[in-house]
Amino acid sequence: MNEILTMLLTVRKPEKAKKVHSNNNNDDNDKSSGGNSGKLLIDETVAPADIKYPTDLDLLNEAREKSKKLIDKLHDPVSGKKKPRTYREIARKEYLAITKRKNKPAKKIRKAMKKQTGYLKRNINHIKRLLKS
Repeated sequence: MNEILTMLLTVRKPEKAKKVHSNNNNDDNDKSSGGNSGKLLIDETVAPADIKYPTDLDLLNEAREKSKKLIDKLHDPVSGKKKPRTYREIARKEYLAITKRKNKPAKKIRKAMKKQTGYLKRNINHIKRLLKS
């Protein structure tokens, strides 16, 4: 946190920094010294807005989608073999059915997680098989 703070302070122009004048008379606050006076207030609760809070179901779905893309890359259509079944549409539909709900009962979340885990396990087995051949 200190490294980030020092980077921000070196990038930020001094005239835009917020200052609060203190009541004590230190050498820093002496106007004859020519330096800045007061204290800089910095909010420590700043977090990037683009980071999504991960839930287990979201992580499983993301892993399933990445494994699906990996299967697409590993599959060789020239070999004449069929592409492995990944149940893409069904898995996506089941995931969206839970995430779009306003109320998400724990029982339905557990059931959806079990299904997503099954789809992911199937995809991982297909990936292992494709890597061997």
